[in-house]
Amino acid sequence: MNEVVMFVDTGIDDAVAIIFSAFDYRTKLKWIVACPGNTTINDVAKKTFQVLEFIKKDIPVFKGYDGTLSEKFLVSEGNHGPKGKLGGFDFPKTTKKPKSYEEFLEEFSKIKGKVDLLCISPITTIAKMIVDRPELKEKICHIYFQGGLLENPDYVGFNVGVDPKAVEIILNSGLKLVFCPSDFGHHAFLNAKDLQKLKTMGKTGEMLEYIFRSYYDADVPEGCVATHDSCVSFLVRHWAFFWMKKAKAFVEYNKDGYGILKFDFKAKQKNARVCKFMYAPKFKRLVFKLVKKAK
Repeated sequence: MNEVVMFVDTGIDDAVAIIFSAFDYRTKLKWIVACPGNTTINDVAKKTFQVLEFIKKDIPVFKGYDGTLSEKFLVSEGNHGPKGKLGGFDFPKTTKKPKSYEEFLEEFSKIKGKVDLLCISPITTIAKMIVDRPELKEKICHIYFQGGLLENPDYVGFNVGVDPKAVEIILNSGLKLVFCPSDFGHHAFLNAKDLQKLKTMGKTGEMLEYIFRSYYDADVPEGCVATHDSCVSFLVRHWAFFWMKKAKAFVEYNKDGYGILKFDFKAKQKNARVCKFMYAPKFKRLVFKLVKKAK
């Protein structure tokens, strides 16, 4: 079982995925890399430390690459609660500071064996890393990425739209790629009954129920919350929840110049595995199991 390096742009869904990965008995969470996306890189790092301190987990945090490789890119719509607060929740203040991007590259170069990369943010840092330091590719086993849509293939997803050029670099890297389209966060949503159950499951459950109140996704029923990032965080170690199919993943640009991740399952040359089905009831059972473990 490889260790996991997690790339986040900590909003509400990232925070939940961090918690689940930190307590998942199958996941060896080595480092977390704070990347710009939902908010600035410094704010992402601060919120990541706040989440880790809340759940009493000491996991090293690095800064990712603070920029984009694309000329045209999306900006955050700010759907993660009041500005400066994760879901409006009063997390404890933190004085911790992340290590730099340069330190991340140096530490990554010292890894023995291989690690899996779990990317629930824009994928810029990973792309920049393998362009500047191609020898580091030999340290990577799989890249797991949350992006693309099966049911609405022309939708410009945030993680791709922020930096489509970076996605193209990853697609042409020759690395083992596994994609979890955003559809699964809509299928495995938590309903009102699930949220009320979370509220009774200790301080972590109470916190999750609270921050979920600020998380809005138009593709799930009213009163329910999507679980995009949690789905791909479980995919890293719980393949039995999913059915995947090989495909050619590629970036297509729409008339406005924004990049969209698409999948061709009939192409002769394929470069990725793509989730086609997820067993949502098993996913929910694991959610409650991990929240109970977190207390």
